[in-house]
Amino acid sequence: MVVEIDARSGFCHGVVTAIRKAEEELERTDAPLYCLGDIVHNSDEVERLEKKGLSTITHDDLPRLRGSRVLLRAHGEPPSTYEVAAKLGIDIVDATCPVVLQLQRRIKDTYDNDASRPQIVIYGKAGHAEVNGLVGQTHGEAIVVENTSQLDRIDFGRDIVLYSQTTMPLDGFADMIREIEARKAPHTDFRYFDTICRQVANRVNHLREFAAGHDVVLFVAGAKSSNGKVLYNECRAVNPRTYLVSSSDDFDPSWTVGAGSIGICGATSTPRWLMEHVRDSVNGYISKTVMKHLLKYIFLSTIFTIFAMSVTACGDRGNVSPYVKDRKAYSLGREHARRIMALRDDEASLQDGLLDVRARITNINDRLGAQASADYERGFVDCITEEDDSLAKVLF
Repeated sequence: MVVEIDARSGFCHGVVTAIRKAEEELERTDAPLYCLGDIVHNSDEVERLEKKGLSTITHDDLPRLRGSRVLLRAHGEPPSTYEVAAKLGIDIVDATCPVVLQLQRRIKDTYDNDASRPQIVIYGKAGHAEVNGLVGQTHGEAIVVENTSQLDRIDFGRDIVLYSQTTMPLDGFADMIREIEARKAPHTDFRYFDTICRQVANRVNHLREFAAGHDVVLFVAGAKSSNGKVLYNECRAVNPRTYLVSSSDDFDPSWTVGAGSIGICGATSTPRWLMEHVRDSVNGYISKTVMKHLLKYIFLSTIFTIFAMSVTACGDRGNVSPYVKDRKAYSLGREHARRIMALRDDEASLQDGLLDVRARITNINDRLGAQASADYERGFVDCITEEDDSLAKVLF
């Protein structure tokens, strides 16, 4: 089975920069460093950085952190956050993604300087950290819409300017444009600006191809990742055997039944090391499965060899009754079978145990005769049959 990690999955440039800044600041001084919100929507990466000294806070915590260092994550913040920090003497470490920062400036410029005073509409998820920062550029006046069903919030009799959250899907933005153009009043002006990050948007087609090229796909993303949910659904649309996991603990081996290839990919908030952990978990399962089948093959092959050799060694069995006559020999066979079954995952001990069984069959035949030897074998096989029906089908 082939297991492949998508080379283009993982942190986007903005997240990489924010994490690098956090690590540089932590190394530069022992003074506390706080991050306003999770630095990335992935609990494993947040935990890794917390162990290095980065503490996650909320806006409500700012008043008690006078004079402290606070890192602003890639999502960006509204102007009000900078104002509060300045009043409290907080040292801001600004890790806002350059793409988001440019978008904030464009929205602010439209709000401050456009003489027609158009409605500013943002295609995005209400409450998302990036969107909060964008809406903040308009003093809370921008209208946020996540899908076309929410467009009733707009006054189609007024001019409209449409922007997008940087991580939204391109096809959804196109739907917004078509719907607004169809519904706006003839005399109104409608302008739209495609502000979707291409590093994120270009992953969609690539991930669809990646997902279609594998039998099973494990999509690794944190529960809070908005981008993760979008990209996961894109993968699942082309490959129904796509499963969402947040860590290697979520991997279910039953998902891989009948698969010849497994693809592992992730969101822009998914660290490479986490995808590697999932890969190692899958490879570990594959290795154990291969070894299990190998030991089972050895087990069955040796049983066949034992019984074939014992029949030859014990001479003519033609007069042996098809029914159990020697209950003691039969019970002994069952007891030894239980011991062997307990050893089936230990190759060395299993081989020794099976050799001992063959010697016992010959010994019983020599001391007690062919009937006792045959009853011992029956007890042995019956016990295995009861323990593992798949073995019984092969043995008989």
